[in-house]
Amino acid sequence: MTVWSPVQITVPGTIDPISVQWGSAGGAKFGDTFVPIISASLVDHSVQVEGTFGNGTIVQIQGSNDAISTTTGNYHALTDPYSNTISIGSAQIRQTTEITSWIKPSITAGDGNESLTITVAFRRSIR
Repeated sequence: MTVWSPVQITVPGTIDPISVQWGSAGGAKFGDTFVPIISASLVDHSVQVEGTFGNGTIVQIQGSNDAISTTTGNYHALTDPYSNTISIGSAQIRQTTEITSWIKPSITAGDGNESLTITVAFRRSIR
């Protein structure tokens, strides 16, 4: 089991979008742990999952408002604009609705044969 820390993706020539990625080297699997990021000032989330999916693999994007560090908090699955829980079982991009203080992916089901890269894109809120 691997602990994946988020890696910020820098896109030359852009100033507004921010992308963060987990599992880019070696591929994330069921049973791995994902370090969350503080996301309260980052809005308009979308999550993209790419790679090899195992039998029954499900990836969720989860958020928390009560975490006080990267190792605390109660995390719950986020939803799309139609109030459906985001449960990704194949390569795709999904929009999230909730704006939470913390955000992280979670592979909630699978057979351990996954090799996934999970990327979340955000837009900064205007102050």
